[in-house]
Amino acid sequence: MIAEPTPAAPVAAAAPSPRRPWPARAAAWLPALPAVALLGAIALALTTAVVDHDFWWHLASGRWMWEHGGLLDRDPFGAALDFGEGTRRVDFVLKQFWLAQLLFHGVVSAAGLHGVIVLRALVLGAMFALAWRRLRRLGAPAPLAALLLGAAAHVIVVEVAYVADRPQLFTSLGLVALLELLDRAFEGRRWARWALPALMVAWANLHAGFIVGAGVAAVHALARLRSVREQPRAFLAVGAALLAGGLNPCGFEAAFQAFGTSAGSQSPYWREIVEWQSLLDHASLAGIARRLPALAALSVAGAAGLALHLARPRAIRPERVAIALVAAAMGARAIRFIPFFAIVAAEVAALGIGPWAGRLAAPAVARFRRAAAAASAAAVLAVAAHFALMGARTTALGDEAPYDASLEPVARFVRSSGLRGTVFNDHNDGGFLDHAIAPDVRVFIDGRALSIRAYELYRQAVDAPEMPAPFAPGIPMYRALLALAGADLVLLPGADPASGTLVRMTEVLLRDPEWAVVFADERIVLFARRAGPLGAFAAARARPAAAGYENMLAMATRAARGGHGHGMSAWKLPAAVALVRMGNAAAGGPLLLEYARTHPRDPLVARLQLELRRGAAP
Repeated sequence: MIAEPTPAAPVAAAAPSPRRPWPARAAAWLPALPAVALLGAIALALTTAVVDHDFWWHLASGRWMWEHGGLLDRDPFGAALDFGEGTRRVDFVLKQFWLAQLLFHGVVSAAGLHGVIVLRALVLGAMFALAWRRLRRLGAPAPLAALLLGAAAHVIVVEVAYVADRPQLFTSLGLVALLELLDRAFEGRRWARWALPALMVAWANLHAGFIVGAGVAAVHALARLRSVREQPRAFLAVGAALLAGGLNPCGFEAAFQAFGTSAGSQSPYWREIVEWQSLLDHASLAGIARRLPALAALSVAGAAGLALHLARPRAIRPERVAIALVAAAMGARAIRFIPFFAIVAAEVAALGIGPWAGRLAAPAVARFRRAAAAASAAAVLAVAAHFALMGARTTALGDEAPYDASLEPVARFVRSSGLRGTVFNDHNDGGFLDHAIAPDVRVFIDGRALSIRAYELYRQAVDAPEMPAPFAPGIPMYRALLALAGADLVLLPGADPASGTLVRMTEVLLRDPEWAVVFADERIVLFARRAGPLGAFAAARARPAAAGYENMLAMATRAARGGHGHGMSAWKLPAAVALVRMGNAAAGGPLLLEYARTHPRDPLVARLQLELRRGAAP
């Protein structure tokens, strides 16, 4: 008899791998929570209102490109003035930032200005997150990394307040991302070598600052030149990135424009642009230390870190030393490079101080591991709390109008009145006017600086309106320039919003019978020419000159209460002018005397004193 086969024993199902118990799983990510809280708090502190003047012309440019389906090939917003300067700069400004401008337009169309604020927080937040990772990789313990990152964030967000909503955002992120990719590429990471050219192509179409990144990449590679035989692919990647930067509508024109900016840094226009000025133009080293303590502390920490790093000759990283020196030179040259300097200073401090601090704390950490971890987390959270409280006070995410809306009333007035033509305007207001009333009303001046000569003439007309025009002998500067521009509208404040300084062209126009005040509020005065195409409109809407003087007084007193005007005497002149001209000599006279003590040769002082002696305004 054939024996029946013995049934095979059932195969046991593979046992699932046991899940890690909750404490073990929590232990894997709990240490990262303080860092997440810190970065989230910094991001919240970045959600302030939109205040940058230039944001608006970038937004208007993006809207125009979207509506017309192509890049800007002409100026659709400004007055048509030709001073023989050529089109090279015009083409550069119109086309270089196209991708960022379209991005701004897309974000505003989808989510309003709150979306722009979130975009800013994401871009700069990514920069700080990357900087945190780099600080930790350089050997900085978490408390030291938090202090260094917090100091850098305080410099950028508070002390120099360089968080403007403009394409420069992408250069701030791009410079830190570039340093990371360069490090990883020379460590042999293939993905980083491919990412370098990709970064430069995107960056070059977002902002002209890619040319600065190209210089940083070149310095980084030159500092590593000894390793060219061992790492030829990394050097090829850097070369490809440098060439890739030219893949934008303007090629490498940014290099020529940057050189022109440096060569013309003493021109009236470039002296006016605060971000191109050096901190040393405004204060001594001692003054900077008093007014910008976080920047001073970072500078000292960076110098100490560099010294400690150089004290270990065998461990010296020449590319980091080179980048530190370049960043220091950039930060000293212009305020716009302070964010890059702050991040690099923090990294150099971590490079030198981090290993020393780690070795010093090692015995205590080994002996009191849990207590040390708790203390480390508490230190990071303390820095996070500082930014969380700041963000809670300053965030604009809950505001109905998260921007300076003070020009909205006059913009509505211009639109509802159906005005056309050219408006002569304050330089700082030009960007908003590009967005709000152009191209129906052409804007004389804005932050694009398409014509440096136009800005120089604008400055002369605003500051010295009654001086003879250099191009029209015998005619006051303001009349000659308004005629040259074909401007039948003038939109100027009575005093500078920040310093309270009298806007002298406004004072002259209020006395000129050829011009009528047709709109005035606490922010701005709109004049219309009584003759020409707007003559009937000016006659119908003319208001007393007192409306302009009320604006002058409001602007002056507001500046006196805070900002740059606080503690200065400049605001006293427009306040005195306004009070005297409105018949309140009792209040205006003393202010005029106080101003005259510091400005005895001001010709307007003599005019007002004569009016006071006569006992009536003209």
